[in-house]
Order: sequence, then structure tokens, then C-alpha cells
Amino acid sequence: MIHVPPDPAAADRPAPELHPLGAALRGAVERRAVVVVLLAVLGIELLLQWRLPLTDLVALIPDDSFFYLHIAQRFWATGEFSFDGLSSTYGFQPLWQLVVVAIEPFARDPGSLLYTVLAVCAVLHVATGYGLWRLVRAMAGPWPAALAGLAWLANPALWVWCWGLKENALYALCWVAALGALQRAVAQPERRGHGLRLGLWLGLAVLTRVNAVLAVGVVVPLCLWLPGRSGRVRLATAAVAAGVALGVALPWYAFALWHFGAMLPTSGSWKMLVMRGHVELVLQLPWLGLGHLRHALAATPGYAQFLLGTGFGAAGGPLLVVAACGGLLRILPFARREPRAGGLPLLAALALAAVASTSNVLCLEKYLGYANWYAVAEFVLLPLAAGLGLSALAAARARFWWCGATALLAGFAAWQWPLPPSLARGLRQDLLVAPPQRAQLLEMGLWLRRNLPADCRVAIWDPGVVAYFRGGTTISLDPLMNSLEYQRRFTTDPFGLPQACIDELQIAYLAGAGLPGQPSQYGALPARPGDAGPNHEVVWLPYPDWDLGWSERRWFQLVRPARTAAPDPLSLASPGFGVLFPNDPARRRVLTGDRDRLLAGIPAFGGDVVRLKLDLPEGARAELHGAEVPLVFTAADNGWRALDLRRARGRFVQLRVQGAGPEAVPQAQLVDYKFP
Repeated sequence: MIHVPPDPAAADRPAPELHPLGAALRGAVERRAVVVVLLAVLGIELLLQWRLPLTDLVALIPDDSFFYLHIAQRFWATGEFSFDGLSSTYGFQPLWQLVVVAIEPFARDPGSLLYTVLAVCAVLHVATGYGLWRLVRAMAGPWPAALAGLAWLANPALWVWCWGLKENALYALCWVAALGALQRAVAQPERRGHGLRLGLWLGLAVLTRVNAVLAVGVVVPLCLWLPGRSGRVRLATAAVAAGVALGVALPWYAFALWHFGAMLPTSGSWKMLVMRGHVELVLQLPWLGLGHLRHALAATPGYAQFLLGTGFGAAGGPLLVVAACGGLLRILPFARREPRAGGLPLLAALALAAVASTSNVLCLEKYLGYANWYAVAEFVLLPLAAGLGLSALAAARARFWWCGATALLAGFAAWQWPLPPSLARGLRQDLLVAPPQRAQLLEMGLWLRRNLPADCRVAIWDPGVVAYFRGGTTISLDPLMNSLEYQRRFTTDPFGLPQACIDELQIAYLAGAGLPGQPSQYGALPARPGDAGPNHEVVWLPYPDWDLGWSERRWFQLVRPARTAAPDPLSLASPGFGVLFPNDPARRRVLTGDRDRLLAGIPAFGGDVVRLKLDLPEGARAELHGAEVPLVFTAADNGWRALDLRRARGRFVQLRVQGAGPEAVPQAQLVDYKFP
């Protein structure tokens, strides 16, 4: 065999170009593959949204997100951005609220509106993934684009993040589109109109979320470094981008200043006010001072690590390694560079993620443990950086390119499936046996809808889920979702304002969380210092055995203010479960209406779930008839049991106790998740 020595110059020679027909064929196959992936991901998301029970969906969605749906319903009924129908509110981000308002006429009932907006969120998620694929495809080629696209699209954690009914999915799409416009400006210096397109997407981003002004502050200066242009053209592009962004966003914020009295949404101003109190009173640091800034900078790496786990799970580590190693190779002088991989979009994404993370910790640290919807730039950065990092690794070590890419994609796919437990398709027992916060709020909203007149005014501190599913006049005691005037009054008189609202608005009930029989800022009326005697009566504890699952143990309760002049339409005997818990201990009693109905037999069962509290003595048994097979319980099953009886709808359902009296089943609860 003749040995042929390797050609040292072969590594630097360009790859042979494909015949035009072959290139077109490969491009067509690639485009079809992308379309198939996009449609498949969208179809899976829509199917899951449709198949998931309402309890599971509500458990995935923040309470605040339902503000957008409720305000949209009120807008078409009152012609005003209002939560309670009585006063205006500016507790929302404008563009996303306008989108939901535009959807509402085509989905009038609450169920249709919820699922329609969820579908729009899924479309936004898929569109953002397509934007990432196009961006990385133009910068680094097909395989890096595939990694970036799949890191976003085939990621159930980001599905749920986009399904949150908030503005984050729309903001992500606007930001990726702005990065794409910046990349086209880099790659096509001979074409005009780049500043216009870039400014349009930046302006829409600022309309979607006000703190996207940080994106404008990052991208516009980078226009001064666009290659292949004179200094005057660069300056003109930056000026046009800034001017168009201002022209797109300013009309709304000028309207907000005129109509609501503030350019900044009251939800954001209230959170910053709470955060300022935390910084000055708890951390003992001057607000936005050097000490506060040092604290935020020290906490930002931990916040980034938290986001890496919540957004990408086990894949976050490999993606981060690929992004970091690829970035290092771009810096090293001996590394081969990929000529198509421009640096300005990546620099913009990295700069915005760093600035946004630090500003979030600086101004919203108290909320970041659960409010991951703020992390838009951060979640966009990792797929983009990983795709470009893979390109740099491939250029530096071509012989390991195919096996490395295949192993990475295979490992990524193996991590993603099966779906995480949060997307289980059945009624989850952990949400039913001991329902946590949002499951209780969902059930209470539906119960209030069925049992109170729509014009009966109920006030609550955390009003999102309850108000939307109740559908009547629900008033927010939380300044975050109320008028600017209410917010100002609350800051000056937080104890007296709730009672003033009861007097002014004729509030019949307060609902929310609190310690049984004691006042709480979360729903039970706060007592004014110096008041003599109780100023409220706890009408009902629906879940006496389960708190809401918060860090502090608090129970949901329905409260009747003692001094309200509003009518009392709720009969104390009407709740079929829970405990009456008035101030007088002698009047407290367990409610057994639902249990008694089950013992007598329900001719046409109309619920989804039956909860039974069993206290059976040895030898006794309880049987629930109506399911496909009778369900039998003994003393070994004592405690709370939750039964999925959706298939028993319309059938005769009865609970029979043998060997003991009715006291062997102290309580039962019938739950119906259908909209009335």
C-alpha cells in the first residue's frame, strides 16, 4: 500500500460547493423538515392544552395571569380597562393586554377565552423557536440552527413558561425578531431599511413590556459598529431605529399618562415600592445605592443558576458547556473562525441578558423565586449561544463534528422525553387529595359563581383565579390590580383603607387567606389599631384540613365584614362542605350537605371529583356506587380520599356505609370543574 502524506493546506481549503440543483434540493428538504418539526411541536402543545384537566392548567399558570383575561372581559362590557367594573386599572403590560382584548369578542365564555389565549401562547412559542432557527441558520449553518431551535422548541419547561398567559412569550418573539433584524443589517450592508425594521421590533418589545427599554439601550448603540458602512450611515441607522422604536411605543405611554395618570403600569410601580421597603427595612441598604447594587451583583449568579435549572433542566449544563467552550474558541487567537457567524446579535443577546438579570434582582428580588416570566432575555440567550458555540466547536475540530453533534442531539432528546410530571394527563392526585393554593382558588371561584349573584361584591387580596372563574363583581384589595388612586391611599392608610372600601363599595364578603378566626392582609379584614372587638365574622372555612401551601400556614376563608351594609345573600346552610367558623366557638360546626346528598343518592351526578373523609371503625366499610366498578373502602383507607368520577356523569351515584353510622364519613365534597 502506498502511503500518501496528508496535505497540511487541506484543512484551510474551502469545502467544494454543491451543484445549484443539489443545493436547492438540500434547502427544500431542510425547509420541509423545519415545517414538520414546527407543526409537530405546535400540535403536541395544543393537544396537551386540550387534554390537561383544568386543575393541572391552573396549577401551571400564575394567579396574576388571569388579570389579563378578566380585564379583557370587562373592557367589552364597560369600555374601560377595569378589573372590577367600577374603576380603571393599569396593572398590565399594554401590547399583550390589547392582544387579549382583541381575542375576547371571538371567545366570549370563560372556557373558550382561556383555551384560545393558551393556543395563542403556544403559537408564540413555536414562532419564537422558528425565529431562533432562522437567526442561527443565517449566522452558523443548519446543524447549529437545529440545536438552537430544538433547545427552545422541544423543551416542555419552556412550553409551560410560554403558556403562562403573560406577556413573556410575546416579548421573546419580539426580541428574537429584533436580533434577526440586527443580523440582516450585519449581513446585508448594501440594503436599506434595516433601521426601520429594527426599530419596529424594538418598539413592539417596549409595548409588550416596559423594561424592554433596556433592549433599545443595548441594540441601538451596537448599530454604530455595523460593518461595511461609513460612520454617517451607521449613525443614521441607529437614529432611525431609536426614532421608530420611540414612535411605536410612545403613543400608548402618552395615553396611559393622560388616562391612568402614570406611564409605568401600576403593577410594576407597586412591586418596586414593596421591594424598596424590603431593601431599606429588611436589608438595611439605601434603595439603588452602592450597597444595594453590590448586593444585586452578588445575587445575580445565583439567579442565573436558578433560571438554568427551571428553564432547561438537565440539558442546561451541556448547553452551557457548548456555549462557553464555543465562545472561548472565538476569543482564542489560534482558533479557526466561522465566517458567517457574526458577533453583534450574540453580543446584544448577552448584554441584554446580563443587564436584565441584574436589574431584575435589583428591583424585583422578592418576586423572582416564582416569577420566572421576567427572564425573557436569559432564556433566549442560551439556545442562541449554544447553537453558535456548536458552530465554533465544529470549525475548530472538524473530524469530531458529526459524532459530537449526533451525541449532543441524542442526549438532548433522551432528556426531554418522557414529559415531566407537571404535564401528566390525568387528574393529579396531589392536586385533588389536598388541593394547594391555585386548585383551591379555582374551586372557590367556580363555587362562588354558582352560589352568589353576579352583582354581589366580593373583595380579595390575590384576585386573579377567583375573579376570573367567579365572573361577578370581584374587587382587588391588592394595590397591584387596582387604580392608581387606590394605590396612593393604601400607602398612606393600609389599615383603614379596606374598611373604607367596604363602606364606599358596599362589599358583602371578603375572600382569601388568613389564620382561622384572625385578621390577615390576604383577605380577612385587617383590624385598625385601637378597634374594639372583632370587625369581621368568618362565615366559612371550605378546607379546614388543608392550608394553601404557602410558606406561612394560611387557610382560605370567606368573611362577612361586621359593619357592612351590603345584603347577605349567602345562607349559612348553603355550603355543602367545610366548616362554619364564626367568632363564637359555640356556633362552629361541620357542614355535611354534600355527604348527606351522597348518602341519599344523586340521581344524575354532575361533578368531576368526590372527596371523602373516612373514619371507619374496624369491620365497617363504605361503598361508592355509580362508577364502572363500585369503590370499596375499609378502616385501612381512613383519611381523605379523592375520586375521579368524570365517567360517572349522568349516572346514579350513592355512598353506602355498612357496619357504622354516617359519622364514619364525617365529610364529603362534590367538585365540578365545568363552567356553569
